[in-house]
Amino acid sequence: MSDAAIVIENAESFWNVVDDFLQREAAEPGTDLPIDLNFQGWPNLHINVKGDKFHSSLTSSMVYGLASMHESFQRAYALAKYGTSNLQRLTNEDKQSLDIIFQIKEGSTDSETDWSGTFNQFLAFLTGAFEGMSGVQKMTILLSLIIALTAGGCFYLHTNSQDHHADLDAQTQTTQAVVGGMTRAFELGEEVKRRGETAVSREIEAHGEDGKVSLLKSVAQDAESVKVGNQKYNGAALQDYKNRQSVDRERTERFDNFYIKGISRSGMTSTELNLSVIRVSNGESFTIKVAEDIARPEELKALVEAIVTGEVVRISYLEVTENGHVARGQFNLIISNDPPTHPEQAAN
Repeated sequence: MSDAAIVIENAESFWNVVDDFLQREAAEPGTDLPIDLNFQGWPNLHINVKGDKFHSSLTSSMVYGLASMHESFQRAYALAKYGTSNLQRLTNEDKQSLDIIFQIKEGSTDSETDWSGTFNQFLAFLTGAFEGMSGVQKMTILLSLIIALTAGGCFYLHTNSQDHHADLDAQTQTTQAVVGGMTRAFELGEEVKRRGETAVSREIEAHGEDGKVSLLKSVAQDAESVKVGNQKYNGAALQDYKNRQSVDRERTERFDNFYIKGISRSGMTSTELNLSVIRVSNGESFTIKVAEDIARPEELKALVEAIVTGEVVRISYLEVTENGHVARGQFNLIISNDPPTHPEQAAN
C-alpha cells in the first residue's frame, strides 16, 4: 500500500470516496475504480441477540442459522470475486477471511466482525478483474458486497459497537447530522446502482439478504430482540420471521443422465452458465449452473453439441432440493463413460 493510499476507517470516509468517484465519473465517463483504497477497521458486521437462552451462549438453532448465513456470505463473495457463486472456487485464504467472530458476553450473544482485511484482499483482485467492466460497475460490485456482508449496516454513520469510546463519540453527533449523513449515504448508494447495477450485483445483495433472513429465522422463536447490522428486530418483526415458512433445503452429490435443452450466460460479466436440463429417468426439468473456470473446455463443447444432437449426457453435480423439489444444481463434471442405450435412473 502506497503512502498516498486512501484510508477508509468508517462509513463516512467510505461514502466520501463514493461521492468523489461519482463526480469524477460524471465528468469523465469510464473513470476506473480507485486502486489504492485501504480499509482499516471498517466495514463491520454487528450481531447482538438477547433472550433467556442467549445469556453468554449459542443455541443449536442459532448455530444452524449462522452456518446458513456464513454460506450465503461465501456465495456473495465468490460471485463478486470470481463471477460464480460456486463455493468450489473459493481458496482457503478466501474462506478464512470470511469467518464470523463471536464474543460470548454476560447477558447476550454478541458478534463484531471486522471485514477490512477481507475487502483489502478482494479489492486487490477486483481492480484487475472482469475485463470489459466499467469503473462504476466495479464500484457497484464493491458496494453490493459491502451491503451483503454488513447486512446493510454500511449506510449508517455510527453503530452501537463494543467500543465504548466510539459510542461516546457517536453520541456527541447531533441527530440532524447523523440523519443527514444516512440520507446522503442512501442517495449515493442509489446513484451508484443507477449507473452501474448488473444482474450480478443484485444477486450479491440477494445472498446477503438470504444470510440475514436465515439468522433471524433461527433465533426468532427464543430471542427477545435481535440486532443485525444496524437494524433492530423485536416484537412483531421477530414474529413475522417466526411465522415464515421454513425451507427444508438439502444438498446431495449425484450423477444422472440428462438431455440438454439450452445454455445461457447468467449475466454479461458472469463466468457462470445456466444449463437447462431434463432428467432422462423422470422428465424433470431444472437448471444446472456451470462455472466456466471449473468445467474443462471439452466438457463445455460436449454440452453445447448435445443441444443440437439430442445426445444423453451423464453429469456429476450437486443437487439442491427445497421442500422436496429440485431447485437447482451445480455442475461438477461429465462422467466420461458412454451413457447406456436405455438410460435408467442413476443410483443416489
